[in-house]
Amino acid sequence: GKTGSITLTASASLFAASDVGRLVRIKIGSNWSWGEITAFTSATVVSFTVKGAALGGTTATTDWRLGAFYANN
Repeated sequence: GKTGSITLTASASLFAASDVGRLVRIKIGSNWSWGEITAFTSATVVSFTVKGAALGGTTATTDWRLGAFYANN
């Protein structure tokens, strides 16, 4: 999906249960957007709600950033 609730899948173990509520900035295609991790499934899969502009597609990307200012860092 490009908007609303989607699944983010990482190619390596990246996520922790404590990341729920953490913001993520992501770029797919030419569009930067952002959203919030809403549920933890595994170290490679989380549920994510797009809160910014619609994502530019559903392809894999290396252009993303986990929010740096987060209580559980």
